[in-house]
Amino acid sequence: QFLSENLDTLPENKYDVAISHLVAMHMDDNELSKQLKYVLRSLKENGTFAIQFSFYSQKDLDNLYTHRKAAYDNDIFNNLSNNGQSPILDLSKFQNIYSQQHGYVFRSLDRIKELAKENAGEITWESEIRKYDWTLMKVQYIHIKKIKNG
Repeated sequence: QFLSENLDTLPENKYDVAISHLVAMHMDDNELSKQLKYVLRSLKENGTFAIQFSFYSQKDLDNLYTHRKAAYDNDIFNNLSNNGQSPILDLSKFQNIYSQQHGYVFRSLDRIKELAKENAGEITWESEIRKYDWTLMKVQYIHIKKIKNG
C-alpha cells in the first residue's frame, strides 16, 4: 500500500493511470508536490495522473465568511480576518492543519500548473468547474502527464 510516508517506493514507469480523488484538498503544497513527483515518476510514458482539487473565488470566500463566521469564529476565520471584513483571498493561508483536517486546502489552477511543472508534469486536460450543492466549494478535475525527457 502506498501512503505518504512511502511514496518514494512506487515503482518507476509502471502504471498507465493513477487517480487522486478528494485527497489534494487535505494536503499542503509540500505533500502535494511530493505526491506529484513520485506518482508522475511511476507513470508509463503516456500515463495519466487524474487529480481533483478544490478552490474558492473571492466572491465565494466573501459568501463563506458571511454565512459561516459564527461557526468558525475561533478557528480558520480568525486567522484570515481582514479587520472584521471578509478576508482577502490568500490561498496560502489555507495551508494549515485545521484546513487539512477539514478539506479546506484550496488552490488555483495556476498553482496546480506550477506544482505540476516543478515536478516534471504538465496539465493535458481540464474539466469544467463543478460546484457541490452542499458547500460553496468548487472543484476541478485535471489530467497531468509527465514531461518527456529530451
